[in-house]
Amino acid sequence: MRELKLDGIEEKYNQVKAFMGTLGKISRDFNTKQGITEDYAGPFNQRYDLERLVAEIRKNLIYFLVRQLNTELCPNVTISEEDIEKQLTEKFGELGFSAHFIHHHIQANFVTRSAALSHEEILTKARHLVPSRWDNHEQRKSTLDELVKGRKLVLNAYMESYYANSRDGLTALEKLVKIVLDDEDPTTVTGHKISTIYWQNTGDEYYRTNELEDKNIEKVRAHKNNKFLVYFKDEEKARKVALALLNQPFSVSTLGRPRRLLAVKKQE
Repeated sequence: MRELKLDGIEEKYNQVKAFMGTLGKISRDFNTKQGITEDYAGPFNQRYDLERLVAEIRKNLIYFLVRQLNTELCPNVTISEEDIEKQLTEKFGELGFSAHFIHHHIQANFVTRSAALSHEEILTKARHLVPSRWDNHEQRKSTLDELVKGRKLVLNAYMESYYANSRDGLTALEKLVKIVLDDEDPTTVTGHKISTIYWQNTGDEYYRTNELEDKNIEKVRAHKNNKFLVYFKDEEKARKVALALLNQPFSVSTLGRPRRLLAVKKQE
C-alpha cells in the first residue's frame, strides 16, 4: 500500500487556509493607509471569494483522501465522501480539516469490519442479476432449479450503458465466485474478466458467446432479451454460487446424491 503522508496533507491545506488571514491583513492595512473607513470597501476586499475557494479545495481534498484510503484499505466497500465531510464539519467547523480524523474514522468504521462489509456489498450487487419471477401477478424470488440449468447459471443483465447495476453486478458476481469457490478474502478479491468483455464490446458484439480463461467459469453469453448465461466448468460450481446468491446452504443433495454437507466457507 502506498503510504499517504497525512501530516503533509494537513500542512498544505493549512497553508492555503492561511491565505485568508494574509489577504484580510493586506486589505485592512491598505484601507488604513488610503483612509478607507468602510470595512467592505477597497480593492483587496476579496476575503469571502477566497473563503469560497478554500471551502472548495477542502471538499476536493476530503474526497481525494477518502477515495485513496477506500481504494487502498477496503476496495470492496463503498465509503460515502459526503458523510465523512459532514462529520468533519460537525467536529472541526466549516473550514476545519484533519487527515488523521478521516483516516481514523475509516479504520474504525470500515477497515476493522472490512471482510463482513465487503462480503455483504459484493453479494448485494451480484443479486441485481438474479431474475425476478411473477406468479399470479405477484413477484417472487427465483428458485434454485430456475437459477441453475445443468452447469449454467441463468441470470438477467441489462447491457445498455445506462444500467449501471448490471455492470456492477457482473463484477460482483465474478468476485462472489472466487469467494465461494476459491475461499478468497472478500476484502481484497478482484473481478474484471466478465465486465471487461462488455466494456470493450458494443452493439451486437454484446450478444455472442465469450470464452474466459478461468478455472471456474468456461464462458458467458448475453442475450437481447436480457438473459445472461454463465457456464461453469461443472454443475456443482454453478449450484454453489447459485445457493450463495439465494442465501441458502449448499449440500451435495442438491445434485441428486446422498446428503452430505460440504466444507464451505462460513458466511459472515
